[in-house]
Amino acid sequence: FQGEAKQLLLKNPNNTGRGKELLDLFPDAKFIFIHRNPYQIFQSNIHIIDQLTFYQRLNGRSAGQARKDVLEVLKTVELDSAMFREASKLSHGMYKRLALAQAFLGSPELIILDEPTSGLDWDSARNIRRIIKSLKSGATIIVSSHNMAEMKELCDYVAIINKGKLVSLSRADELEGEAYSVTCRLSRLLSKKELEGC
Repeated sequence: FQGEAKQLLLKNPNNTGRGKELLDLFPDAKFIFIHRNPYQIFQSNIHIIDQLTFYQRLNGRSAGQARKDVLEVLKTVELDSAMFREASKLSHGMYKRLALAQAFLGSPELIILDEPTSGLDWDSARNIRRIIKSLKSGATIIVSSHNMAEMKELCDYVAIINKGKLVSLSRADELEGEAYSVTCRLSRLLSKKELEGC
């Protein structure tokens, strides 16, 4: 994906150690944010504009430039009207958008989002997808998710990781109709009663 702004879904059937596996795939990445639980990122009693400005100052921006960058990203994620709210006063959907705003600060080349729409109502999830799609030309975005229909809408490519190894990579539009079979060998034959629920 070098030199291209693409979106990629990473499907990890094990759902364990995902962050470490993602980092191992991109050891030379210059800028990565991983958002698993946005409630652990922000102070509950500080205005969100002040927190994001602080994060942008950590990126080496002057106070004025940091504030300008934050105002721009808050407008992008539609939180500009809530900039003086404390983080604890935000709804779950607003928290997700705040986490996206923080991830997009600094114009990173690579952004990793973990389940960005999980726990959201349909309308909030649609807004998050729209925001991600609007920013896809500026960065490579990797989305880790179990929602295949949603990811087909968002992503250019789908990768499947199993036990830390990349086992499949294909275009998202080629995923339609793709199926996997599983073979199980049992030590004994199942009874008729055991088979009834299958």
